Amino acid sequence: MDDNLYKSDAECIDILKYIFNDAMKLYKEIAPGGWINSEYIFLLHPTPEQKYKEHKRMMENINSITKKTKDKQREIDISDFKQDELTGIEEHKEFFYILGLVAYDIFSNNHEVIGEDRKAFNLGSFRGSGDFIAGFLNNHYPDKSDRYNYMDFYMGTIWIRERGVLMPFYEYVFKKLKDLKCDWVYSFPRTYVVDMKNSTDKSDDSKIEDYKPEESVHKDIESSAKDKQTNKLKEDLDNIYEEEYEEAKYTPLIQIVQAYKNIFGVLPEGHSQKEFE
Repeated sequence: MDDNLYKSDAECIDILKYIFNDAMKLYKEIAPGGWINSEYIFLLHPTPEQKYKEHKRMMENINSITKKTKDKQREIDISDFKQDELTGIEEHKEFFYILGLVAYDIFSNNHEVIGEDRKAFNLGSFRGSGDFIAGFLNNHYPDKSDRYNYMDFYMGTIWIRERGVLMPFYEYVFKKLKDLKCDWVYSFPRTYVVDMKNSTDKSDDSKIEDYKPEESVHKDIESSAKDKQTNKLKEDLDNIYEEEYEEAKYTPLIQIVQAYKNIFGVLPEGHSQKEFE
């Protein structure tokens, strides 16, 4: 990476240290009676009601893709889900883990944390960011780590964000960034198509005597059809992105963006509602 654009790994570790070193202050603020007695315990240990709603939502999504009808499935009800046993929970570890997921949300997902010198704190790709945060907690907070790997943080809070309010965590991190005169650039979520053809195509080393015109024509036709399918998918995804970007101009802010606004007083660069400020 260009050193003129990005912070070093050591600087990335330092900013994470600055965020996590005071984390117990946040813990005492949001869980004065202990983690297990706070609303945040359900982020990792959802209630039967939460599990039931998540299952229904997942099945509806699957059915919409596979075109399955409801009557082909055994009906699931709330009695199929039980509350986790909440004794013996390592409360501080769970708190630090949630903070790690929130840090992933802010530093990854194509968002950028920008230092006062305009260099970005780049923790790596989606997978790389998960690995960086896992390694950081393993090395610097081993008493609050279960020897994490990148999968523990990959995708951040995507699986738990509907279970409760994460605003205090986001605001805490943004306060730390503001203290360091850092800023945050928001990247509106979108899905891309990775066309593997160019990376997998190799030069044709076959011998001229092995050349078969009919096979070559067939491959060309097949390749052309796949190209059309890929281009159509790209076009569909671009249209979905544009529709969702436009729709977001008139819908309530998601938690992470609202938290940024609460701390910085303005919307982050990159958000679709920024044009209204």
